Amino acid sequence: MCIRDRCDANAWECFNNNYISSNDFRPGGGYANPTAHSGTQVLKQFYVDAGYYQEVAANPGDSVEASVYSMNWNGDNYNNIFLLQIFALDSSGNNISGGFTPLAQVTAGSDVIGGIFDYELEGTNGGNAYDWTLMEVSAVAPAGTASTRIQLIHILISGTPNSGAIFLDDASLTVTTPIEIDIKPDSDINSLNVGSSGVIPVAILSTSKFDALDVDPTSVSLAGASVKLVGKSDKYLCHQEAVNLVGMMDLVCQVYTAQFMVDEGETTAILEAETFDGAKLRGEDYIRIGPDN
Repeated sequence: MCIRDRCDANAWECFNNNYISSNDFRPGGGYANPTAHSGTQVLKQFYVDAGYYQEVAANPGDSVEASVYSMNWNGDNYNNIFLLQIFALDSSGNNISGGFTPLAQVTAGSDVIGGIFDYELEGTNGGNAYDWTLMEVSAVAPAGTASTRIQLIHILISGTPNSGAIFLDDASLTVTTPIEIDIKPDSDINSLNVGSSGVIPVAILSTSKFDALDVDPTSVSLAGASVKLVGKSDKYLCHQEAVNLVGMMDLVCQVYTAQFMVDEGETTAILEAETFDGAKLRGEDYIRIGPDN
């Protein structure tokens, strides 16, 4: 059963034995729990196979990234295996990959268990931030995706004592929608003079499935460069323009050239942004470092 009164509900669900514990219970205390990687709480999964999961909306083609900090406690490294998984679900909540097969996963365990793991977790005392191991996995949502799930699974190896436990912290699931952009819409060269104190235009393009006017200009970052403010106001230098000629308006923003974080030889600039309702967006376009000539 899941110990619901000790789970941090939010958008998460859990099964079997999970609970949230405060890092006030530090090593050497009456009940040893590790210092949290950040904040004041950690998730513990223990005894029998246990899981913790969260679902968010997603569309085909979206990039899905999951991560979690994990830790094996001293004395438990011989009997714990941990899985960080991503699932793609259809509109009925069914796993697109079928059965219990994840879209993508990474595994962690100790070398004393045997086998090959993506991450090796040694037994630690949990008293330091470096005791935590960052695990990451990513995938692209396939056709038919309506939502995606991050799942944290603790597996206790058969035949070992029922005292195994894995500790987890700072789990996250990020869904990013790919968008189309056009740097310097009137140019095929897209040259960047990064020593300039001026601005460079970037168009965020609308499509039949995406309205660029939903983009929050305050969130726009092109290779680390932000959108210019108009004078001393809090208004951002963006305007509507039909760049893509598909019958919809696009959003054109002027970003500070001097803020570009690119190295000579780089040929791609990445734009990151969010819609007004918080959906994450990512696009990229070709660039050339240097003047137009």
